[in-house]
Order: sequence, then C-alpha cells, then structure tokens
Amino acid sequence: MRVSLTTFIDFTAANGPSRTRVVSKAKKETADYEPAADFYRGIRNPIIETLQYDLDRDTIRESAAIAHSPRVSHYTLCADGFLKWWGRKSIVWIEKPALEIWTSGDLEVRRNPELYIDVNGESHLIKLYFKADPISKRRIDATLYLLGDMRLSREVDKVGVLDVRRGKIFTPTIHRPNLAAYLAGEAAAFAAMWDALP
Repeated sequence: MRVSLTTFIDFTAANGPSRTRVVSKAKKETADYEPAADFYRGIRNPIIETLQYDLDRDTIRESAAIAHSPRVSHYTLCADGFLKWWGRKSIVWIEKPALEIWTSGDLEVRRNPELYIDVNGESHLIKLYFKADPISKRRIDATLYLLGDMRLSREVDKVGVLDVRRGKIFTPTIHRPNLAAYLAGEAAAFAAMWDALP
C-alpha cells in the first residue's frame, strides 16, 4: 500500500479511534481520488506557482480572496501567514522536488515536500502544513525525520516544516535516536489497520 506523507503523519499524530478514520479515508482516496476534496489545494498551488514562476507575491492573497466562500477565511489566514514568513527573505525557486518513497514493511510513504527553494543563500526542502490546529511536536519530529535523508540525497542545506497559517518554520535541532523504531512501529500499525478495514 502507498500513501501520502500527510496521511501517514496524520496517523502518527492521531489517537484511538481517530487512527482508524485516517486509514479508512486513505483507502477511499486511493480508490477514488477527487481533487475537489483536497481542501487546501486552492492555496497550496498559488504559493508554489508564485515561487516557481517568480510572480508578484500579491498573487497569493488574490487567490485566497477569489476562493469559494467556505474556504476564503482559511486561505486568507494561510496567505497572510506565508507572506509573514516570507517577509524580507530572498527566496529563489530551485526546482520541483522529486517524489521519493520511504518504505517500512508493507507500507510505502510518498515523501512530497512542496518547496525546494533557496532561502537567503541556503537550499531548503520544505513541507507545508496548512491545518487550523497548531502543529504538534510529534508531527514535526516525524515529518523532519522522513524528509531527512532526502536532504542528504540532494545535498540540501536544510529541511523544514512550515506552519503556513502562523508563518513559523521548524527545522531539526537535535538527533532523536529512537524515532526510526517508533515510525517502523507506526507503519506496521497502519498496515495492520489497512488490512483489517473493509
């Protein structure tokens, strides 16, 4: 089975029955993906395209303003947060990050950071986090671990998770030696639930 990085991280961050819901949703999306169901697609793409094509940064706010009404408030907060993080930084698009797969047992996770950019002279691979809930330490640690060897394969200076709404980036600070074993256990649990669910 193959799932997105976001799906697997959602699973590791969930507790109790909510973990089953994450797996069930992943099975449904694998069978029948619908772009319209991707809530943050309408702000994620403008952020990427603004950097990739060197567009005016106001493009991001304009995209938020013309979204369907239920999403405008969310997109506006994301646009404001991203532009707050951007601030006076010099940001240059490097290239679209190539998809890489992390495998543990029967589970394959698509590692797909949205941004591969130069920030003030340092190359960065960055995963964007859009959700309203503040990003948890567990989610940050797991994401940074899964992005870590992508950094090595590309000789990237830094990997990071950007909490888009709050304009705050998280990068690795200390080595966590037990994280590999923890994520292997989570991958086994995910695979077991996948097999058990209809």
